Amino acid sequence: MSTAEIVAAIVEALGYGPDAAKGMTQRVRANLLYQASVRGVIRKEGEREKARWTIV
Repeated sequence: MSTAEIVAAIVEALGYGPDAAKGMTQRVRANLLYQASVRGVIRKEGEREKARWTIV
């Protein structure tokens, strides 16, 4: 999934409005990078907007 798809899924699951995605994107990206680099539970493929995240 892309970062935007993950953010959209979180916003929908929590029942927030569409404006919430703007404020969440940086935090979600930081959490994804932490999960990939420190914990090793997800893998990042690609860079920037084209990055895709998968569970290991």
